[in-house]
Amino acid sequence: FDLAKSKDRLGFGRGHVVGQTKVELDSYRIKQKLKDDTFEIEKAKIEDKYDVKPIVKIDAIGWISIKTHGRDDRMTINGEYNYTAVLDFLILELAKRKFNIAGITFDQFQSLMMTQTLNDKGFNTDLISLDRTDEIPVAAKYAVLENRVERPFCLLLSTEAKYLKYINGKKVDHSKRTSKDVFDAFAGTIYNCEHNQGTGGTFVDLNSSTEEDD
Repeated sequence: FDLAKSKDRLGFGRGHVVGQTKVELDSYRIKQKLKDDTFEIEKAKIEDKYDVKPIVKIDAIGWISIKTHGRDDRMTINGEYNYTAVLDFLILELAKRKFNIAGITFDQFQSLMMTQTLNDKGFNTDLISLDRTDEIPVAAKYAVLENRVERPFCLLLSTEAKYLKYINGKKVDHSKRTSKDVFDAFAGTIYNCEHNQGTGGTFVDLNSSTEEDD
């Protein structure tokens, strides 16, 4: 979850690992893998040039917006996001339907109540940030470029990703023309799946509409 108070969208994603694939590494990642400044790429062994990585299926990409009147009214209260409703409808409802929820992450903003409540109910939670370093968005970028991400089409996500930019070569941020609330949830979901690669679950694929708001 990329949480917000009222101004930005509240973005969220859900995904799981569906398999593994062998990925050929570029020279930079081979060097990082072996962590040797004096390493010569030409001398790398065949097995050093590949890694086995997870294939991530994004089951849902979504957002809530204060500005869209009528669409998300039950998720808002007095012009702000209703975190109790978010908790009930987007997390606890899935648990009631017997989804296997391995973990839930939030960015730092406004997350204390959510994490405390979920921890009390026995869920595994954690805090991650996409604003301090480029680790998570870069990991998501590699996963997409390596064709390891299955996802529904989302026009807003594509638009946000198109206009991302590097800030001083240290972190990824949005431009003035768009946000990155949905992208942050998307990238965080990929990162979570790659770091928790259990494939067991009770997910069922449904032939549903690909409309943006579904």
